[in-house]
Amino acid sequence: MRRLALLIALALPLAAEARGLSGPETAALIADAMRQAGAPLPDMAPPLRALPDCETAPVVTALTPDWGRVALDCPGPQAWQRVFRTRSGAAAPVPRDPAEARPVATLPALALARPLPRGARIAAEDLSPTTRPAAADAGQALADPGHAIGRRLRQNLRAGQILLERHLEPALDVEPGDAVTIALATAGIEIIVTGTALGGGVAGDRIPVRPGPAGREVEALITGRGVVRVRPNMRRRTAVRQGIRRHSWSTQ
Repeated sequence: MRRLALLIALALPLAAEARGLSGPETAALIADAMRQAGAPLPDMAPPLRALPDCETAPVVTALTPDWGRVALDCPGPQAWQRVFRTRSGAAAPVPRDPAEARPVATLPALALARPLPRGARIAAEDLSPTTRPAAADAGQALADPGHAIGRRLRQNLRAGQILLERHLEPALDVEPGDAVTIALATAGIEIIVTGTALGGGVAGDRIPVRPGPAGREVEALITGRGVVRVRPNMRRRTAVRQGIRRHSWSTQ
């Protein structure tokens, strides 16, 4: 029994020596080599597996100028090499001076000069030129006042808010209550009078209009912004719209 215990006691140092370097010991060996070379200390996790046996301490060699990759070489008859990443070159970059920050690309835009409620009609004095980031609300931000003036808001907007297409009601060539130019061509003569639109729409739509201050309601075709045309060959008919009986002309 004493002999067996002595053999076990003698074998323990040999087993400890044969196990090679552990993960933490490997990391410490690399850090010591980098410290002696004046390189930044590594930010590497200790290897999970121990190194193989080596009769002498492995030699640490830098594979990159910043010591981001190093090699451990074991000289001798049973030579081996292991390569490790130290993350020495992955240190956080030094923050730039704000004055050197890259400028953000901008595009022209329109902002409201004062708060407006839903349903308000945009006027020229309600708009103020400004800029917006080029990547913000692409295809929605308005820059041409002509695309906004005269249109109504879908929602309440605060002063300084960038005006977007989705904030506005669809642009109509004629809106109910607008003053319109009514054209009637007959026998080679074109008659132009002014009147009031009783409906709204875009070019190609037919709406009721009233010529003059007290003319009789007729149906006209919208041909452009604020312009309608009454066809001379429209035959008179009786039409009913929204429960109100009226007279108009129609080619149908």
